[in-house]
Amino acid sequence: MQIHLAGLPLTRILSAIVAIALSGAPSLASAAERAAPAVVAPPLQLGLVARVQLEDRQLAAARQAILELERADPGLRWFFDHAPGYAVFATVRSVAGVAGASGAGVLFEEGRAVGLVQLTQAATGLGPDARVYSEVVFLENAQALTDFKDGDFAMGTRVPSRDVADRASAKATYAQGLTIFTLSWVGSQAADGLDGQRIAYRPVQVRLAASAR
Repeated sequence: MQIHLAGLPLTRILSAIVAIALSGAPSLASAAERAAPAVVAPPLQLGLVARVQLEDRQLAAARQAILELERADPGLRWFFDHAPGYAVFATVRSVAGVAGASGAGVLFEEGRAVGLVQLTQAATGLGPDARVYSEVVFLENAQALTDFKDGDFAMGTRVPSRDVADRASAKATYAQGLTIFTLSWVGSQAADGLDGQRIAYRPVQVRLAASAR
């Protein structure tokens, strides 16, 4: 018999609590939310009000993720201040051998939300354990930002990625116009298994685009 709390299996809640103890995560609420089903980019058939509400939630989640990433590695502030664009995924989940990885996020340009992004990754090459983590993709220059927004973006195999638990931001560099940081919540560090990620971009409502971080 499996016990559920607030619709979640007890084992998943306990996993979130263990993740907090091991990683110094900010709060139980943050980890519990990441153990819940992922919020996906709003489909086109949703009504305007429903789409705006979902965009609001994704934007709030992305801003909270930025705070948590900076708390884990304060050196990331330099990248947030200087990168012309960055995509923030508050929650990415990977289930090896089943559905790969997926997550919804927000693209910021000069600190303003300009679009929603959807991340997918095939199961091939992922580790044997399930993972839940936050991810931020920093774009080095205007050309990298343009390429990122131009349709379905595919992650190269040589893009540097780091877990913020290592506080490696001081030595971080760009490659192919990108650098990536992750904050692991459940499972092993995610930074080792990001090859093959694909990211789709969609502009947000004008109201959200005018909202600064």
